[in-house]
Amino acid sequence: MKAAVYHGPGDIRVEECPEPLPTRDNLIAEVHYCAICGSDKKLATVGHPRWRPPRIIGHEMVGHLVHVGAEVEGFAVGERITLATTLGCLECAYCKLGLANLCPHAQPISQASDGAFAARLAIPPLAIHGGNVLIVPAAVSDEAAALSGPLSCAVNAQERGHQPLRQPAQGGRRHHPGQPRPPLRRAAHRGRVRLAAGAHVQGLAPHGRGRD
Repeated sequence: MKAAVYHGPGDIRVEECPEPLPTRDNLIAEVHYCAICGSDKKLATVGHPRWRPPRIIGHEMVGHLVHVGAEVEGFAVGERITLATTLGCLECAYCKLGLANLCPHAQPISQASDGAFAARLAIPPLAIHGGNVLIVPAAVSDEAAALSGPLSCAVNAQERGHQPLRQPAQGGRRHHPGQPRPPLRRAAHRGRVRLAAGAHVQGLAPHGRGRD
């Protein structure tokens, strides 16, 4: 399969790579879309000390399952999924509180194992047991699902700033600066969100700046 492989700072190559191997305790997804994260951009420019080449990168993905290991419960071949990309150790105090992003051993998909800039992605047992694999509702597009990670960061920041999400203005789903934001619902723990079907973000900016 073709994949984008990190070989060092500023050195990312599209190469032919072996397809991931199915096991009794993993999932394999056929990737539909994979968004470009800030960490991917950093790898493509100056590199990142936590990534060891060669490695297939990319983690903000959506796809459908083509393999469900015999020991894996709760998933079925054909289901569309996305990922909460930060994998905690599941053993430390932070992970037990549901705060895997603060785990001292946390690693994103594509750091410890190959990522989703590829035709197929193997999802390791740690992601399955950690609740990182999320089913995408039928009403949510692939494009929107691939961006659920960055969007969840914005929702989390808004909630931490004590600015509750509000219903959209009557009769519209399109958001313009200064109007109430489209409804968003929590999809799972770890800060992921479920996108409201049909919601469209036109632009967001504090204090009226940078709206284009």
